[in-house]
Amino acid sequence: MVMDPDVEAAFRLTCRLVLGRELKGLEGYRSWLCAGVRQSKSTRSAGESGAMLHYSPLQSFEKSASRMLPLDEALSLGRSSLGTEEVARLDVAHAASMLSKISLYHPGAALGENFAVEKCSLYYASQHCYDGEYYSLAKYCAYCFWPRESESVFGCDMAFSSKSCLRCFHSVGLTRCLEVGQSADCSDCLFCHNVEGCTECMFCFNVKAKRYAIGNIEYPKDEYLRVKKLVLAEIASKLEKDKKLDLSIFNVGAKR
Repeated sequence: MVMDPDVEAAFRLTCRLVLGRELKGLEGYRSWLCAGVRQSKSTRSAGESGAMLHYSPLQSFEKSASRMLPLDEALSLGRSSLGTEEVARLDVAHAASMLSKISLYHPGAALGENFAVEKCSLYYASQHCYDGEYYSLAKYCAYCFWPRESESVFGCDMAFSSKSCLRCFHSVGLTRCLEVGQSADCSDCLFCHNVEGCTECMFCFNVKAKRYAIGNIEYPKDEYLRVKKLVLAEIASKLEKDKKLDLSIFNVGAKR
């Protein structure tokens, strides 16, 4: 499957806005972007075709992965039925075995108007989204789980009403952020957790309404921007070279 060029272009622009440098080749960063993000899974059709299909990573789907079919096979199977004698013999003890030939299903749903959504089983009113789950009113996203009303977010898990973000988690109202988790209404923040109403902050935790802060301490704007430029240059260089970062919001405060 060829990568949607519009998704690739959105990734490059987002990297330029967040990192100060354009990174190319979105698929090469898949492992880094997907770390810590719930990802769609795949299985082979339970029907005769054996075709591959994607499904949600939620446990309810995982337990029934052996009974999944692509949509066209599921629609065809819908014309099958039990015979009159089989129905007469149907009881709780034997239901599973007797219904096995028709109790198969398609795990996906596409609701509303969608365009260019690939490698995803459940999505709603989204466009130009790739390889993720529960895209809802989303645009130009990839490797995400449930980005709702968001645009140009990559490697995010439950980033709501957010734009131009890389690897953000369980947050709402983020703009141009990298490695931010459990936060709200922030912009231009890096490696922050549980912050609210913060702008231009790095390595901040459990604070509100900070600006030009590093480690919860505010600095003069010029000094902050000088340090941020150095940090971003190192991050961008490592990503270009290794296609990954060892540092994330999940381990930034951990002892080593």
